[in-house]
Amino acid sequence: AALYEAVGDRWGLARALGYLGSMAEQLGHFGEAQELCEKSLVIRQELGDQRGMADAMLNLGIIAWVQGRLDEAHRLLRESLSIFRAFDDWVRMAQAIKSVGEVLVRRGLFEEGLAVMESSADVYDDLGYGYGVWGLYPFLAEAKVHLGLYEEARADAFQGASHADRTRHRWGVGFSHFVEGLAVVAEGAHDEALVLFQESVAAFRDVRQQENRGWALGPFGLAARAAGDPALARECVVEALEIGVNLEAFMPAVYGLPVAALLLADQGASDRAVEVYACASRYEFVSKSRWFTELIGQQIETVAGSLPAGTRALAQERGRVQDWHTMAAGVLAEFSE
Repeated sequence: AALYEAVGDRWGLARALGYLGSMAEQLGHFGEAQELCEKSLVIRQELGDQRGMADAMLNLGIIAWVQGRLDEAHRLLRESLSIFRAFDDWVRMAQAIKSVGEVLVRRGLFEEGLAVMESSADVYDDLGYGYGVWGLYPFLAEAKVHLGLYEEARADAFQGASHADRTRHRWGVGFSHFVEGLAVVAEGAHDEALVLFQESVAAFRDVRQQENRGWALGPFGLAARAAGDPALARECVVEALEIGVNLEAFMPAVYGLPVAALLLADQGASDRAVEVYACASRYEFVSKSRWFTELIGQQIETVAGSLPAGTRALAQERGRVQDWHTMAAGVLAEFSE
């Protein structure tokens, strides 16, 4: 980037900044990634480079949703998609469509997100781009998990893991095993789920993907609790919340906070458990998910029912007025004492 800037090559500088932003995002340096991609976007706009603008907005949309700015992410990704469509750039269109579908899933619009991602698979299939189709399997599986379609989700995640194993794609192994673990723990196979989450965490560690490792740690803690290992459950949840707070990353926190609520209930802190779950339920990714409702929400509802009505209402109100980052930092401080 410095060389491009030194010779006055604005187009090359914008491209280099975009690549650097993508690498920073992969390493979990989201603030740096956003700054680099925003600089790239400004130069692309000055040059009138529409295709480059679409690339920059795609990257910025991904960064925004990782940090929980879901409305902003949806807007950026749709703008990016419209430009790729205008240029008949089918490969980038498929990537943008998949990202739009993923954001819809994060917003709790699971059926819509699943349908959009399936349309991305259709584009990849038409292009004969098998890697793109195989890479979508675990994302489709995650949407199905939250719709309660556990058997279908497990089958899709298994296919994704098989392909990732064959191609030695460690990130794909990590994400596929994570989603397969979500389905398996929902089916009550806690020991099997523990193995899958352990494999997921190890794979993400191998590729230095701290943020995605944080996704797996919350459900890993849920499986450990169900298997009768509260110490491991607490350890997993603490690490998930640390990642969410330190990286300002939405998904480690939103997968971790509901499990933290269960652990608080186990300790007898019933009103605090209700408060934490109420905060997590502000986000429709949690409140509209059958997975969260069936595995955690129903237990928290029982805990809430044991409280006096006034205590329950106050705890729920306290939770609803806090955002995920504030709540995650507070719970982390409590668990770390």
